[in-house]
Amino acid sequence: DAQESRGLGDVYKRQVLKDNTLPHKAFEGKKKWWFLGNDYNNTLDNAFGVNCYTKNELNKIEDLLHSWQNYLENIGVSFYVVMPPNKNIVYREHLPFQLIQKKTIGQQVKEHLGSNNKINFIDLTESVISAKSSYPTFIKTDTHWNDYGAFIGYNHTMKVINTSFDFKIENLSDYSFNYNSYYAGDIPQLIKSESYSVNLMLRKVQCQSKNTFMDEFRRTYKNTIKSGNILVYHDSFMLAMMPFINETFGEVNYIKSYQLDTEEILKHKPDILILELVERNLDVLLKLKKPLN
Repeated sequence: DAQESRGLGDVYKRQVLKDNTLPHKAFEGKKKWWFLGNDYNNTLDNAFGVNCYTKNELNKIEDLLHSWQNYLENIGVSFYVVMPPNKNIVYREHLPFQLIQKKTIGQQVKEHLGSNNKINFIDLTESVISAKSSYPTFIKTDTHWNDYGAFIGYNHTMKVINTSFDFKIENLSDYSFNYNSYYAGDIPQLIKSESYSVNLMLRKVQCQSKNTFMDEFRRTYKNTIKSGNILVYHDSFMLAMMPFINETFGEVNYIKSYQLDTEEILKHKPDILILELVERNLDVLLKLKKPLN
């Protein structure tokens, strides 16, 4: 509740900042890991489950996704909601303090939708957390996952999709590991700080997919040796997943938006529609327009 949320800020200020102002935008945690603060949809609070959805809010999210699911099912399109995790959750141990862990909003939504097996809600959190024992899955100085974290998310997503389809999933062994040891990232820029870290990048020697269209909000990739037509509504977390998805399907159309649009769906005639949104942006589902008709 609100009182508990204020309490988290008090603990932070008392134990970590020695009563300095709580860094609302971003802050540096342990071992030079940078994190978003509460200016961004209460991302810091949500790492510990301080904020939670009401029953009415969970029902509203379910109603929206269920209405979209029904529309897409009626026109023969398979619908998947994919949720990458917040960095503050995956690397919670590097936050400068710890609190009693409660359910995050992502866990709430996943559990609430679990009773409705018509909605394919793919939570990538546990896969990305497990994978970090092999390689880092996020960038120390950025809000986003690195290419390896994105591959883990792609792999998990495709395994779920392939319970109904039979697409060839990309192999990690086909990609080389490259490192940019002087990567600035987007977080220090928020508070005008100079801090750099290593960024792990994956590169495929020979890519089959070709970009055929790109503007500020839309991209199209085609791959003549693959099948399947997929439409992806997304945020910035999808950017690192794109190379793997592009190598998997015959045609991929990306739209940088959370609002599904009937005209676009009928135009592209996809076999599969993915709505990807990172956990910290789940609140968007409480504000979007409901109908597709």
